[in-house]
Amino acid sequence: MGLRHSKTVLTEAETTDVDALATAVHAGALFLPAPHTRNDLWRGRRVAVGALEAAARRSWTELPGEERNELLATLARRVTQVERMRFLMDETVLDNRGVSAVVANCAEQPVADWSPARLALVTLLRCWHEAGFVLQEMNQTLVSFPALALFLTRKDAAYGEGLPDQGPADLLDGDPVRYAQHLRVLRQRAEATYERCLHFDGSNWERREFLLPRAIYRRRQLLPEGLCAHLYAQTGAEPPSREGTGEAWDAFLERALEAGSTPTRVIQECAHWAANAEDLPVDIAVFTVPHGTKLQQPWTMEFTDLFCYTGFRDGFDCAAFGITAGRVGMYNIIAQRMRYNAVKKAQNYAPVMRFAPQGFNLPDIAIAEDANHGGHAASGIRLACRLPLTVHHRGKDWNGLGDVRLNRCLYRPENRFRPRDMVLGHRYTQWAKGIADATYRRDLTFDAKWTGKVTDLTP
Repeated sequence: MGLRHSKTVLTEAETTDVDALATAVHAGALFLPAPHTRNDLWRGRRVAVGALEAAARRSWTELPGEERNELLATLARRVTQVERMRFLMDETVLDNRGVSAVVANCAEQPVADWSPARLALVTLLRCWHEAGFVLQEMNQTLVSFPALALFLTRKDAAYGEGLPDQGPADLLDGDPVRYAQHLRVLRQRAEATYERCLHFDGSNWERREFLLPRAIYRRRQLLPEGLCAHLYAQTGAEPPSREGTGEAWDAFLERALEAGSTPTRVIQECAHWAANAEDLPVDIAVFTVPHGTKLQQPWTMEFTDLFCYTGFRDGFDCAAFGITAGRVGMYNIIAQRMRYNAVKKAQNYAPVMRFAPQGFNLPDIAIAEDANHGGHAASGIRLACRLPLTVHHRGKDWNGLGDVRLNRCLYRPENRFRPRDMVLGHRYTQWAKGIADATYRRDLTFDAKWTGKVTDLTP
């Protein structure tokens, strides 16, 4: 291979020997892809792997001391505000607090004294800060410069291959921070055409991003005739059109109010219909939107300022899925978490934060949600499809204050949600948003019963 004799190389011939692999990792062996897979590994990008560490250390050293410390403080804070992280640095498994502690320790030492592993970790965080990718895509990863370069270049391929006139970007200077800045621009271009979505595995916190064309994901879906008939039967009003636009929902809500119904009843019946939809079978459908108070300053919201309602599939039997809480208990567990999430996300808008915010969610599909989450285990949340929405109030759009969540309680491979389910399920976010926006436009609120703990599920 033209390498010096001092190099230790693990070739393809040894990859079936687990002991050899373990020994090679501990010895810091150089892994080389087989010649016929090399281009596929880097997706056609050329990378100067040997220059990564020196380039990263130089990039950190060139930062003025005050600016470097401020950046490290920002990274240490941000990693405690995102969902669960699980990295392997040297022989240590690090969660969010562990990562934050490593970053804080680096701030107390000269860059020259940072170990290669710590340098790789803080550089990964800096690239995340620059590029805006999903940090948890690196979960379950041995943090290293080759792993970081592989992730960045494959992300370049994922974003770039869907854009016209975008060729592969090489990493020949070895500077991952510069490459992350390039990736930020590419991501922003991709977001204009694609919806960034995630697949999440709750058993090990792995996340994997995938892209859906926005023209398909966000297309306006006509209201099903079954929904219109259901709404008429339950509210005494029928949608004036099947367009499903905000204007159509506004006109329908006016009809429902004239018929003696309420915004709460309308959104509840949408949740009931979603839980029983034949074209997208689920066990429960959870609709969460602001109650209608404090929308001028959502960062002041308390838990009781969020409305949450869970629709159950007809005939749903909690005991059949090993759920001892019952429907009322399930509702309270789910609603408490939904309101907590929204209040935490609202802090992103605060001039002065009352507590650490929670990051905004991308649409995602998840498996094994109950593996490491007590609330999910108690409420039977095993397979999930989470679809965030934005509400509008007096000229302002607020992201993160509402969403629709679909859940299946029986864990089977064929029961998993698929990207096509997200496309179809996006209609529910259009319904919830249409109803919520029309409610706020009239300075109305949803029923206060569903902003706190309930003792019954009577509409």
